[in-house]
Amino acid sequence: MPPGHISALFIKDANLLDKQNLWDVLIEAKKQNAYLIWNHPGWEAQLTNNQIKWHDYHTNMLKYFLLDGIEISNHKSFYKEAFKWAEEKGLAILASSDLHLKSSESFPSTKNFKRPYTLIISKDKSIESIRKSLNNNQVVAFFNDTFFCLNDEAANIFINKNIQIVSQIDKFQIVNKSTYSFTFIKSDLIDTLVLNGQGSVYVNSDEVFFISNFIVGEKVKYYINLKNDNNSTFEIK
Repeated sequence: MPPGHISALFIKDANLLDKQNLWDVLIEAKKQNAYLIWNHPGWEAQLTNNQIKWHDYHTNMLKYFLLDGIEISNHKSFYKEAFKWAEEKGLAILASSDLHLKSSESFPSTKNFKRPYTLIISKDKSIESIRKSLNNNQVVAFFNDTFFCLNDEAANIFINKNIQIVSQIDKFQIVNKSTYSFTFIKSDLIDTLVLNGQGSVYVNSDEVFFISNFIVGEKVKYYINLKNDNNSTFEIK
């Protein structure tokens, strides 16, 4: 059932989108400089043979600049195909709670599963800054305690804002300045440590960790390289 549900952000007059033909709706939305998002591509009602599928209709939308972003997660579902498509086709990634009830009812604090959402890395909260960040895919999608990103600059800003490395002579202190939890795995894949919100941990110098719950691209990891010459770095590779 292509193309599924499409959201049009930043439009000026929704009444002009009241048309019978969907393509005409998309054209009108883009005339209003809309930002178009494909919602929940894994929604059961639009699956093809029980599979998520990229249709020719979506290819044409992309060709004529009528598709800007795609949800890689919605409510409690994650769509790995959508994450791959976003990276391949240059679409922004978004995570959505798709709330139809109060947040406390759909995602009660007594449960481990947290509400998914999209973090926009922007200069300020103005519509212009938010739109610019969306256009440049400077977003981080949060789903099930895992962060997803496709933009190196946004990834670096996010990590540097939330994690601090403090040199302590022959050791390092990794400080989590945020309320999020990050999972660090040593490069030898043996040692694992979870750094909860506002927490810190001491580790030896000259060690390399990757953050297992921060994904930059489908096959890329985010590393922290701890060096005793005060040149510790965050690296994407």
